Amino acid sequence: MLMSQLPLFARLRNYLLIAAGLALIAASVAWDLIRGADSFSFGRKQLAGCLAGVALLAMGVWLGRAGAGDRLLALSSRRPSLQALRWVAILLLLGGAGLLSLWLPRESLYSSAAWILWAHILALCLILPMRLGWSLLLIVAALNLSLAVIDTIKVGLTGLPLTMLDIRIAAANPTGLWEALHLPAWSRYATQAGIVLVGLYVLYQMAAALRLALASRDGRRLARRLAVPVAGITLLALLTTAFLHRLFETLGANEETWDMVGVTAMANEIGVLPYLAYSQHIESTRTGDFFRSSIGSEPPPAAEVREAVLRHVDFGSAPAVSVLPNIVILLAESTFDPNRAFRLNQQVRSSLFEPGKDTVAVGPFRVNVIGGGTWVTEFETIVGLDSRLFGYAGYYTHSSLSPYVTRSLFMHLESQGYRTSVFFPNDSQFYNYRNAYRAYGADRIFDRVDQRLPDGWLATDTQIIDEFTRIMGPRPAAPFLSYVMLNENHGPHACRVARIDATAVRFADTAEFAPNCVLHEYLRRLKSTEAAVALLVNYLRGIEARDGRPFALLIFGDHQPYTFTGSEWSTYDFAPLRTSADTNDTFFHLISSLAGRLKCCLRGIPATLVPTLLSAYAAKDADEVYLGINLWLFDQCGPDAIASGSLSGLFRDQHALASTETRTEACAQAYMSALTAFRQMDIIAGTTGPAH
Repeated sequence: MLMSQLPLFARLRNYLLIAAGLALIAASVAWDLIRGADSFSFGRKQLAGCLAGVALLAMGVWLGRAGAGDRLLALSSRRPSLQALRWVAILLLLGGAGLLSLWLPRESLYSSAAWILWAHILALCLILPMRLGWSLLLIVAALNLSLAVIDTIKVGLTGLPLTMLDIRIAAANPTGLWEALHLPAWSRYATQAGIVLVGLYVLYQMAAALRLALASRDGRRLARRLAVPVAGITLLALLTTAFLHRLFETLGANEETWDMVGVTAMANEIGVLPYLAYSQHIESTRTGDFFRSSIGSEPPPAAEVREAVLRHVDFGSAPAVSVLPNIVILLAESTFDPNRAFRLNQQVRSSLFEPGKDTVAVGPFRVNVIGGGTWVTEFETIVGLDSRLFGYAGYYTHSSLSPYVTRSLFMHLESQGYRTSVFFPNDSQFYNYRNAYRAYGADRIFDRVDQRLPDGWLATDTQIIDEFTRIMGPRPAAPFLSYVMLNENHGPHACRVARIDATAVRFADTAEFAPNCVLHEYLRRLKSTEAAVALLVNYLRGIEARDGRPFALLIFGDHQPYTFTGSEWSTYDFAPLRTSADTNDTFFHLISSLAGRLKCCLRGIPATLVPTLLSAYAAKDADEVYLGINLWLFDQCGPDAIASGSLSGLFRDQHALASTETRTEACAQAYMSALTAFRQMDIIAGTTGPAH
């Protein structure tokens, strides 16, 4: 029995319920506009109003469908229709999920996120025609299982869960993803065939459902038949949007997600589908320019890039190419020049910050991280690309980007006959280090165990260099490129003395014991770093004396420590003691026995310029310099072509093109041209964009 067949009073009641529900929904959605607010928002009160309106609307529709609602409310012995029971289940699912997503605290919301999302999915399957709904449910369940398996494999290989970026890269380059995950080739073909078959089946079921709906020649009856499912899907969309909005806000406020371990723990708790939705949200709101579908710029002419390289590199004074230099990159953990960062009572004298014998250049070094995120600076000094180009993926480069790297300084120099190695004072699995450096192209990888370090976090810098020289030996196979990480100045810098009367260097603006004692501890460890660098220089000079092979050594700080920039480890606010120098500045010092090769670097350089400059020592001409375009961009923009602050939420979240006030128009155009060139080079497999 249709609503038109009900008694007049029942029809009026049902129409009033429907009208009241629609009015309440409309008022709730437009509440900010009604009260004249400057901006539109959709919060808990609006959601509660919508839920109440939907309840009234559903009650009116339900009571009007063949009187089933009246019979059920009256506890009639007559069996209610299957359709009525179906809508009762839908409303219970949506109502329960809506209440949970609205009022659950953060911890409970995390653990309930997957169940709430599945309640929405099940409600959608019940709203759709039965055959299509059950097919969709089975497909989503199979998809969830498959993604969970792939997620487990990726976490095991990289330490980071599956993201929508991985899926997009897989769609653009399935072979690259399968190789990165070490999956057999046949499984890729089987997966692709399965996706095609499932897609065809879903289209068939949708066509069948539409054909059945259109079979009725009665337009009014067809409209009534479609009205309820459309209203149900609209309600479902509202509730799902509200749930995801609150979930994303809650996840975004979680300060533990800067750490890959924290991200993985969060993803495991909320489930693979909610995390994929969150990764899509975060990648779209913190997107990187590298993934833009259209850039609208042309790469710089090759002649201009070559001219830029020649302005900075002197190939006329190069040694014979048969004597390629040994190259060492030395990352000095949390090391920066306090003379630039703070107002001090006297200058800190250090061989790290002052020119000495064989110094090519020394000065400020711009990095994208503050307080932590060493892996970001590592990626930039190996691959030569700014991590901010990749948005959210740039936060976790060793896991999110390393599997797709196709070009790096390691690969470039290996093609010229170099043996490459990396030494880090941590365990292999820490932040996916071993897998990441294997992906970057390092030939030999030495972790804490390989270097016989008792504890990588406690090893002194001189111990690390002693182990490096022991492993490499007095006459290593040459030429070699080695990436070595020191660790002694890692925070926190706990005060170790009761008095600092003998400490000459102090802050100019305070005589308090606490901050000056922390500075004292930093400078104490700095002496060990100086000694380690001296040991390494003597080692390289010894090889040159025995074998006649020159060397190039670049030392740099990966970031300023959080001890001085604010964290749970810092009990003092150092901001009032700072100079105007950027907290993104550390230092670099380039030492080489090859005089005159470089003509640049008299001002601060960015981390991305490291592989370009060092490759010049092994290049015969401008075309052999790795990413020579970085020198062209450096000429146009200086040390920061993006001009957007630091990298992430931990490191002050910014967007690549969000702030161009500090850039000239010429720099902005040069940045877009360089970005086009980077994309065309396919440095990150599967992300090459069209040239526009």
